[in-house]
Amino acid sequence: MAYRNFSEPTFAGTLPTSLSDNDAHRLSPLERTTVLLSMHDGRCSLGQAGRFDRVIGALFGITRPSRLADVRLEALRRYAVLLRLEGDAIDPAEAAGLQGLGFGAGQILAVKALLSHAM
Repeated sequence: MAYRNFSEPTFAGTLPTSLSDNDAHRLSPLERTTVLLSMHDGRCSLGQAGRFDRVIGALFGITRPSRLADVRLEALRRYAVLLRLEGDAIDPAEAAGLQGLGFGAGQILAVKALLSHAM
């Protein structure tokens, strides 16, 4: 099993220098980890599980990714999953929702750069 410590200072070097030089564009280590962990989440992780899904999951041991307890980080995870799956066709309301939770335009660009760099 591979392990990577995303809080290491060397990880900050994976962002393009144009983004990592400005504090307004920086994501915290927890935010970067959230974005990178969202790379393994599918579209089904975004919605609520219905009764049928829960029963089938219990019978066959299928688990869905858990929602994050922090509303801000869950919105970031949701945005990263949608951005990865839909690209530029993502609904602008998703970015507006992030800005409403305190993410700046530079941080949203940093999420895009981080996802494109990680793929």
